[in-house]
Amino acid sequence: MKLIRDPYEQSTAATDGLIALVALVYAGQLAELRRYNRVRALLGSGAFGAMATAASLGVVAHGLELTPAQRRIVWRPLNFCLGMVLACFAAGAIRDTWGPRAACWAFVALTLSALGFTALAERIAQGFIAFVAYEATALVFALGAYSRLAWHTKFPGARRISAGILLTIIAAAVQTQPRQLHICGIALDHNGLFHLIQLAALPLLANGLRAGFGEPNP
Repeated sequence: MKLIRDPYEQSTAATDGLIALVALVYAGQLAELRRYNRVRALLGSGAFGAMATAASLGVVAHGLELTPAQRRIVWRPLNFCLGMVLACFAAGAIRDTWGPRAACWAFVALTLSALGFTALAERIAQGFIAFVAYEATALVFALGAYSRLAWHTKFPGARRISAGILLTIIAAAVQTQPRQLHICGIALDHNGLFHLIQLAALPLLANGLRAGFGEPNP
């Protein structure tokens, strides 16, 4: 396989690589906090771990010349990983709002939903739009949950998580509008712009999640 020559795809692959590295670091940091709260740490590290995996697959999808069959092979697990990012974040919001038992049940249901939308994206012409609808639903729910926690309970980190989710929603909106431009001589399309905005959201999300850990589990 050869490296792709399209400069817009090259920049998209490069920004995917940055997201993979940053998300992997945050996944490791959150996993180390499992002694404080196992469920919260697993969901947080799972979200960033799935994001790192999806971004790594994105490097392959955007950075290499692939046949249609090869592209489908890459995008199938990539879409599922994106679904798991949303499942973990939404289940984390449920955990912080209603407790670990509700989060565990929600995580099972959301994982099944991620599998369903992965299959749907392959079978209908507007699969990307269907996924965007799923993404928007999960993100708006999580934003509402953490905004409520920030307003009513002063939950540690809730404001930063809310800001990170809001940036992610803005990034997703940008991704749905095809465009091409140059920034400092770098060719960027809507996917590259999405990645840059998402990179700005990651520290807010990770630091907000870390702030919510309290005393170690007995």
